[in-house]
Amino acid sequence: MKLCRFQHLGDTEAKIQFGIANPEQRRVYTLNNTNSHSYSFDQIRLLAPAQPGKIVCVGLNYSGHLLDGYNRPEQPLIFLKPASAATGPDSQIPFPEQSQQIDFEGELGLVIAKTAYQIAPDQVAEHILGYCCGNDVTARDIQNREQSPTRAKSFTGFAPFGPWLETDFNPHNFELRTWLNGQLKQSVSSDELLFSIPELVSFISQIMPLDSGDLILTGTPRGMGPMQPGDEVVVEISGIGSLCNRLGPRSGATLLTEQELRCG
Repeated sequence: MKLCRFQHLGDTEAKIQFGIANPEQRRVYTLNNTNSHSYSFDQIRLLAPAQPGKIVCVGLNYSGHLLDGYNRPEQPLIFLKPASAATGPDSQIPFPEQSQQIDFEGELGLVIAKTAYQIAPDQVAEHILGYCCGNDVTARDIQNREQSPTRAKSFTGFAPFGPWLETDFNPHNFELRTWLNGQLKQSVSSDELLFSIPELVSFISQIMPLDSGDLILTGTPRGMGPMQPGDEVVVEISGIGSLCNRLGPRSGATLLTEQELRCG
């Protein structure tokens, strides 16, 4: 099942609705027991499928990074993004004036269903609402200069995720690909994960409570790289679908229109 949040196109004041997406039919069916409707994808705007209170990210979680000279971490390396970084499919990634290089990082994401605190790996599955595609957008020049991920990864709109939450997904068997303007940049399978999804969620839950709606981005493989204004980046995960966003113009330039933001 593909759980989603959406609004009607062209009406930013429209009520946010919850639904089940059917990409084969290109329709969304509302989650309303009394008055159910369906809408074409052409009639709606898919939003971020959850409103996370916090975003927990993982670094160096694929074996390919070891080929770049990194040491294998003994434990997961985690950091936080603010909730304000969250955004959805077809949204514009901002290009803040403080940076000269904005990088994409395609990732598998997951959203928590119910509070998870100090849980064991075999308890993780019951605490996950669903899985999604994610992009841990990074101001790489700031990260390299400060040797810290916090400011570089915390700008508004720097955590696109979606397009929906897939509830029927095997986190032990998937393939992730990231495309930049139609060119394949990242390609990896779950076999290269250094820490499995149950291990990651359990580890994080020993440090802090994970609350309903919280988002975890589970790490990016080799191949992440810079984007230019107007570039289209697509994160595709087998069994889920694809997340598409465009990098906006440098701060102060004209924003992309709603039509320009639409991928494909």
